[in-house]
Amino acid sequence: MEKRFSGRVWLMRKDIDTDIIAPTQILGLPMEEMIKHIFEPLYPDLAAQIQQGDIIVAGPNFGCGSSREMAPEAMKVAGIRCVIAPSFARIFFRNSYNNGMLLLENDELYKHVQNGDHVTVDLEKLCVEFDGKEYPIPKIPDNLLEIVEAGGLVKACEQENEAKARGEAKEKKPLPPEPDYVGEHTLAEKILMRNTHSASLRPGDIVMAQPTRLFVLDVYTGPVLRKLRGMHYTEVAHPETAGVIDDHQMPCVMFDDPESFRSGCTLVDEYHFGTHIIGEGIGHQLIPERRYAKPGNVIFVTDSHTTTYGAVGCFSTGVGYTEMAAALGRGEMWVRVPSAIKIRIDGVLPEGVMSKDIILRVLGDLTANGGTYRSLEFCGTAVDAMSMDARICISNMAVECGAKVGLFAPDAKTCAYSGVDPEDVAWMTIGPDECYEQVLHYKAEDFVPNLAVPQFVDNVHPVTEYIGTPVNQIFLGSCTNGRLEDMATAAKILKGHHVPANVKFLVTCATKEIYKKCIELGYMQIFAEAGAMVTMPYCSLCQGRGGGVVGEDEVILATNNRNFLGRMGPASSKIYLGSPATIAASALTGRITDPRPILKELEG
Repeated sequence: MEKRFSGRVWLMRKDIDTDIIAPTQILGLPMEEMIKHIFEPLYPDLAAQIQQGDIIVAGPNFGCGSSREMAPEAMKVAGIRCVIAPSFARIFFRNSYNNGMLLLENDELYKHVQNGDHVTVDLEKLCVEFDGKEYPIPKIPDNLLEIVEAGGLVKACEQENEAKARGEAKEKKPLPPEPDYVGEHTLAEKILMRNTHSASLRPGDIVMAQPTRLFVLDVYTGPVLRKLRGMHYTEVAHPETAGVIDDHQMPCVMFDDPESFRSGCTLVDEYHFGTHIIGEGIGHQLIPERRYAKPGNVIFVTDSHTTTYGAVGCFSTGVGYTEMAAALGRGEMWVRVPSAIKIRIDGVLPEGVMSKDIILRVLGDLTANGGTYRSLEFCGTAVDAMSMDARICISNMAVECGAKVGLFAPDAKTCAYSGVDPEDVAWMTIGPDECYEQVLHYKAEDFVPNLAVPQFVDNVHPVTEYIGTPVNQIFLGSCTNGRLEDMATAAKILKGHHVPANVKFLVTCATKEIYKKCIELGYMQIFAEAGAMVTMPYCSLCQGRGGGVVGEDEVILATNNRNFLGRMGPASSKIYLGSPATIAASALTGRITDPRPILKELEG
């Protein structure tokens, strides 16, 4: 690999998310077609102008959002040599190196270059040269450089398996005996210490984690299958703990969706996976609901919202399909121990304020990259009082500030939900303040209903600042707010009412179990009589690929987790995110509405 090379610059803004790099609507296209549409929502003419060896220079937090590995893969195939930015989203960083593309960090370069400039990267001098100045870049870790030099993780694993076939495989070291654990630690560190039998760990340490379970969601079954075959794996290390969940494209919406289902079936059959869940709901709810994720587990899934299971005290995080294939074949995955932020919330939440309002406020305070490669760990009396549904909502959205995990220490509620003995998880506690790089304190009474305003999740404001804003569509559902507590809140507000005729109202439960419970409790009757379109449980509108996509210039108020440019329709559409209480109140009026007066009247 060249240690010194030059390239033409394409300059981009901060917070370039993967929905912009590879829009949802093109994910099913062959790669040679996909590369014609990269960056289309924001830079519609760029794809046609990219040449081999070009270099992207961007603002902070490049690659945030969805875990879709198609984004860096398409960039590399299109000709992008490397990306230089102050910071990168964690999953995008791993996916890029796993596909053999360099990511280089520098805080200043993007402020000085323009489109068409040429810069020179020198990996030996550890700098980028431009206009007579040198801009420093960090040394690339040896394990990552080896992957890039091999041409990506596929080639690296292929070489391992070829060596194995020749009888030259490196001997895999077994775990050492479980040690006596020492020192004070964050909850994330404690989980990784027990998983790897490390007596003590600190932020930045790299360990080989032993996954408790690995799941592939349907969007990525085809790529994972191709990568496993390309790496020359004829079997996976632990098939009984591997699974496929069909949730994004079940039911199928676009012409290429059935191929994902067929690939998933082949993956399960060919590699003897122990679990295949078809059309039962959203994986991020099914995994904790069916107790595949439990306190102290380490779980990787091909989706960024895998942080969800942190609600039950599980170290869970999203990975790309190349890394998933390698983890399936090897039975292990390297993990860099994250630093951590403690978030303490004490007091009693006011009426009309939900956990969604809490996590939106936290995201607004931390910003979209304020938690990058960190563990967010929640505690306090208000947290203790939260239901499991509320905690799951918060862990789900931890990734929206770049967090690797979003953790709650297990308590009696967790143990009952996950079916574990409290004595077995007594070691799982939040650490003292000195273990954390930052501690945020909140009074529960200070929280208000919040909105994430177009087009960034961290663009957070009180609902009161946007009261009266007309909306064309309302969406209640997703892996963020499709649970029973969410449905109960919305049903309470909507009972006996009907939404305006010009407002589309879509309701999607997270799983069939929740759907059936909503029928038993009468919530579905309430939604139907209110004029809602109720769908079967699946990822639905959140992914911008299911039924209900919005039109040009339309405004949608939704309970899901992302409001990125063009995520639910054309780039001119506007997405507001709010709690189930806020969207239900707004459904009554056809305008953004504060739910507190309505709930107060109901209580009176």
